[in-house]
This record gives sequence, structure tokens and C-alpha cells, in this order.
Amino acid sequence: MEKELRYIDNSEIRAAADSREVDGYALLFNTLSRDLGGFREKIDAEAIEGVIEASDVMAVLNHDNSRGILARSRFGQGSLALSADEKGLRYVFDAPRTALGDECLEYLRR
Repeated sequence: MEKELRYIDNSEIRAAADSREVDGYALLFNTLSRDLGGFREKIDAEAIEGVIEASDVMAVLNHDNSRGILARSRFGQGSLALSADEKGLRYVFDAPRTALGDECLEYLRR
């Protein structure tokens, strides 16, 4: 199975100036996506029921895991916290004290 990457235009991402915590929404429910090659999609909140607990999710910079992993959630546990609320799929992690973590924070703060 080929990995599918999605780039989200209408997500939210935050990183406070005095913290290494990064939080945002990986996807927003009931919101039309940008054009995905001739179609747009809207994700229903029920679409991810049970998915967090059954998935191995990695937070990487620019969808490139060859540079390293910022945080990870394996079956709902780990350094990457994932949760669904009324708005969408929320993520929270502390950027590691590495060159990659520092780069991620610098990009977000700019």
C-alpha cells in the first residue's frame, strides 16, 4: 500500500515563544479541503473513530521522515498526543531538543 500525503491549508498550528510545545489541528471536521486533483473532500468526525488507537503516527517536518521524527503516537501512546474534539483532530507534542526540533520551532514562530 502506497503512503498517501495530504497537505492541509485550513489547519491551525501554534508554538509559544517561551515553550517547546507545538499544538494544532491535523485536520478540521466538516470543512471542504482545497482542490485535491479534481475533487474536494469533507471529513466527518465519525471517520476517525478508533483510528488513533489503531495507528502508528509520526510527526515529521515537511512530511519527510528521512530527517528524523519529532514525536510519535503508537496506538494512542507516546510523545505525540492525538485527540478528536468538535473541531477536528488535535495534536500536541514537545519539540525535541535537537537540530530538527529547533528548526521546526523556528519555522513555526516565523
